[in-house]
Amino acid sequence: MIEKIAKLYNDFQRNYGQSKEIDYQSIVLELFAKDLQKIANSNVLVSARSGLLDQLGNVKNIAEKWDVIEEKVIPSLDQTQVTIQYKLETVKAGNFGVIAILTINDKMKICRIEEVFCQLA
Repeated sequence: MIEKIAKLYNDFQRNYGQSKEIDYQSIVLELFAKDLQKIANSNVLVSARSGLLDQLGNVKNIAEKWDVIEEKVIPSLDQTQVTIQYKLETVKAGNFGVIAILTINDKMKICRIEEVFCQLA
């Protein structure tokens, strides 16, 4: 089940980055907990689910379009976290290596995203 959540998360990011016309608000409500926290390189980017689309919109203003190339998905044994390694390829900002740890709550929603990323040559 947790691998499916990781796939839905990657699909959500990929679709948003490709500007596909989808009801993102419905996806956000279904996939993420209300108290979602998103942290990247130790900086808090989002402190509630309601801020996620604004944060991604800010990234889109800088990066334009992007794609997510999934490399590894590693679920925890207790099924509460999943680690995703992927490459983020953007039109304007370059390419990035990303490791994201998703924490899943008891309602099977993502409640925390911790990312570490670096720009690739």
